[in-house]
Amino acid sequence: MTDRIRNARLGLAANVRALQHLSPRVKLRNARQRLDDASGRMQDAVRHQLALRRERMLSLSAQLTVYNPLGVLARGYAVVRTIDGQVVNQVQPDERLSLRVSDGEFGVKAEG
Repeated sequence: MTDRIRNARLGLAANVRALQHLSPRVKLRNARQRLDDASGRMQDAVRHQLALRRERMLSLSAQLTVYNPLGVLARGYAVVRTIDGQVVNQVQPDERLSLRVSDGEFGVKAEG
């Protein structure tokens, strides 16, 4: 008789655990945990994408600085143009030209 009672209690305890596992509260708690986990992963992914894009933007900004014509002028170079705005490849004696340097533009006359 005691074995039968003990087996019945064990069976009852197993059934209680099974019912608790199927409880809406447990399912809701598990669903909330999965949602929190997914939310955390999503936030990490967004932060990672932002960091990648920030690095890409900084890289492109550095490239723009290198290729910026005004940066070249700031290093001491000049852009020489004819009076009508054409970039000069070859200068003729007594030709009037326009020189663009880092802090402005002025006219010159070629000697030769």
